[in-house]
Amino acid sequence: MIRVFLGLTITNVLLILTVFGLGIGMREHANRIITHFTLGIAAGLVCTLTHVAVYTYFMATTRWLEAATNKGNLPKHLYVSPAMARKSRAIGLAMAPVAAMMLAMFAGAGADPGFNPLWSISVHTLLATVAIVINLLSAAGEFWLITQQGKLMDKTATMLAKLPTLPAQHA
Repeated sequence: MIRVFLGLTITNVLLILTVFGLGIGMREHANRIITHFTLGIAAGLVCTLTHVAVYTYFMATTRWLEAATNKGNLPKHLYVSPAMARKSRAIGLAMAPVAAMMLAMFAGAGADPGFNPLWSISVHTLLATVAIVINLLSAAGEFWLITQQGKLMDKTATMLAKLPTLPAQHA
């Protein structure tokens, strides 16, 4: 999962930074607005994909750990409880950057000079900056949670491998 996570996260951050750079340079180059708008939507979608994929990982691995502890009669407080706690933390880490990106996008739409702007472009710039920071902080937290979950899964798989196998039952 680490490679998938890093690939998605690097793509997410680079896309957000590209959109931010285009937005900063738009005042000098008005023809960049379509590119900024289009890539901004793409950045919102990639951000959502990245963080939902992370949360999906915790949903699946927690389910696997529940099944493995049941099958191996392992203590749930050592295997399932930590996984459930990480899953709970992961939802906050996954949804905060998505919400921040959506706010930045809506602020950009509200500051569009082509229509009757509802507020200054500074609001959009500020929220876009906050979205970048939140994405970076969430990525660091998600990375840590994923590595911890992976270690727990490895430990569980090792414990299951040490259990005696049951003889095959014939019908």
